[in-house]
Amino acid sequence: MKRIKYVLVFMLLLLVPVVTKASAKVDVYLFEGEGSRSSENAKSFLGELKADPEYGEYFDIVEYEVWNDEDNYDLLEMVADEFNRSETVPFIVIGNNCFDQYKLSMNEEIKNRIRYEYNNDSYVDVVDRVKNELYTSGKSKISNHNKNKSYGDRIEKMLDRFFKHGEILDSDRALFITFLVLIGFTLLVCLALTIYTIVITWKVFKNAGRGGWEAIIPIYNLWVLYEISGYPGYYALFILIPFFGIFISFAFLILAAISLSKKFKKEGNFHILLWLIPIVGYTILAFGKATYDDSLGEHKNKKNN
Repeated sequence: MKRIKYVLVFMLLLLVPVVTKASAKVDVYLFEGEGSRSSENAKSFLGELKADPEYGEYFDIVEYEVWNDEDNYDLLEMVADEFNRSETVPFIVIGNNCFDQYKLSMNEEIKNRIRYEYNNDSYVDVVDRVKNELYTSGKSKISNHNKNKSYGDRIEKMLDRFFKHGEILDSDRALFITFLVLIGFTLLVCLALTIYTIVITWKVFKNAGRGGWEAIIPIYNLWVLYEISGYPGYYALFILIPFFGIFISFAFLILAAISLSKKFKKEGNFHILLWLIPIVGYTILAFGKATYDDSLGEHKNKKNN
């Protein structure tokens, strides 16, 4: 009789883990962005699946809106890191499996995964584990995680969200405005330098007896620069050669600078200024008192010959 009791107790102990697991639902985590069509599709599918009598008892839906909640977004980033994925929404996590960039074709795979994890004795909840690590460490892990993100990484992820979903997180608005200001300032500086370069090149060309308008046309203005330096204008075409053209043109510009400084009667090492800091050197030639003498310097230009 005692043996029968022992056998029954032993069998009961074996059944306890199974009964316990079967009575516990699986948490299906949905990281979504408000207004995202794909997020709405994923939420709709999970809602319909939850209402299904067969699957409804298997799982619960846990939603995290990440575009307007910085803490939720930080959690998504760290969960995505666990799977070595990018933090795109919707991002669905079931146990230790994830589904990013949700598509309707994933529906059957998600259903199968829910059923499998419900019956899985070695079920692992990755999101819950990450959350426990965060809260037991006073969210210091999130803080360290954010500190490890460079400014470039934050800009890249912010722009990725913006161009994919047209949304900027509240926590990123200051960063986005700063980025726009920097871009705007950079464009203004580049525009100002371009205009000023055209002005001084225009003046230098006129001082050398050429038309000022020739400074406006790309490549051709380089052609003219070589010609007034005493070199063949077709040297300008070398810049069109991929990669190596830049180095070849740089060498030709040094030669042109040496000759041009002589033609403008600039002694010493003025030519170094022309090719090392051209905006300063050509400003001096444009607005200074130096006069152009084509008889000086090089005469390798066939047109001049």
